[in-house]
Amino acid sequence: MALVITLCWKAREVADALDMRRWSDFYPEAPTCGPTPSGPNEAAGTLPSPLTDILARSPQRNAETFLKGAGETYELVVTAFATGDLEPVRYLLGAELAVDFSGAIAERRQRGEKLTVTFIGLAGLDIVDGAMEGEMAWIDVRIVGQMVSVLRNSMGAVLMGDPLRVVDMPELWTFERNMNAADPVWRLVTTEPEE
Repeated sequence: MALVITLCWKAREVADALDMRRWSDFYPEAPTCGPTPSGPNEAAGTLPSPLTDILARSPQRNAETFLKGAGETYELVVTAFATGDLEPVRYLLGAELAVDFSGAIAERRQRGEKLTVTFIGLAGLDIVDGAMEGEMAWIDVRIVGQMVSVLRNSMGAVLMGDPLRVVDMPELWTFERNMNAADPVWRLVTTEPEE
């Protein structure tokens, strides 16, 4: 998600400065074969001890269940951001991130632009880090989403993207949860593009 926001934002700035709006300048060509998701490949037994302990205290109990939820959250949030309606996923977002996403959506609307995203699947989903800070736990997940993403201006002209090309979007998403809370939801608090 951060990659979509960051690249749309930065690509827009660069395109305005250079009067170039070619998607291929910002995204490498995606493979043409179907997705080959790595899936939840971090079994709870192979995670470092702090992560195993966090997951054991979590309602999800293990890495496979946690990653399944992270993948579902990814699809929901990416789709909601593209449609410009965060209400259905607001409970999944940290407060600051919800404000950031809402601001990006408002700016896109103000420019008269429309983002369409067709979610294809996940090419990768891996827990990469995590820790406890007091009663707050956080887990970093590397997600590689595959999607068709197109940004159009108010006249319908394509500013970025290709409606016929699937691209890989590698990102690092950080989920956070108060381990003493009755609420089982891990909230998304940061998203960062991965190179």
